[in-house]
Amino acid sequence: MQNNQSKIIIGLLGAIVLLLATVLMIFVVKEDSGKKSVSPVAAETKKESPTEEVRTVGKEEPKTDSVRVTDPLKSAAIESFFQRYSSSNKEGLVEELTGLYTDPSFYVKRSYSRDQLRKIIADFFGRTRTIDHYFTNLVAYELQNGVISAYVSETQETYDYKYDKNSKAIVYKNFHLIPTNDGYKCAAQYQLATQ
Repeated sequence: MQNNQSKIIIGLLGAIVLLLATVLMIFVVKEDSGKKSVSPVAAETKKESPTEEVRTVGKEEPKTDSVRVTDPLKSAAIESFFQRYSSSNKEGLVEELTGLYTDPSFYVKRSYSRDQLRKIIADFFGRTRTIDHYFTNLVAYELQNGVISAYVSETQETYDYKYDKNSKAIVYKNFHLIPTNDGYKCAAQYQLATQ
């Protein structure tokens, strides 16, 4: 009963987050639709010149909390994080998967030290074997403080040793990634919705 209520609450929270994100996107699209701009490529093919944006001096522009990641190098580094995460999960590599998290890290409901997280991951791989694992529908935003907020669907198929059966889960998650010298590390992982 408690587990079903938790799933319903998590599902509702995920739906609320998605609804808020949709409303925000509509607001941003409506605000931008009033400005006419032509990309240099489109201008050349249409023989138009790009329009210039006129700024009022002395008036401070509002700052957004985040911007969608479009930089190819950042995008590649973010995708690399998820590929390493998935590969470590498929291979059951406890240390490699643990190494993708900061110390401490927030995981689903609470904060864990690296040792606590290592124990959770080792226990999971002791009970199950990952058959398949992958991420889809990745959308990433860079927050003002440089943290990447990545929304992604995680699909994992596992074999449970105790119950001798396979199971498959699809979970919509939000990862907060911190830039490091070796790519990104996960500082927080939130479960938004399950299928």
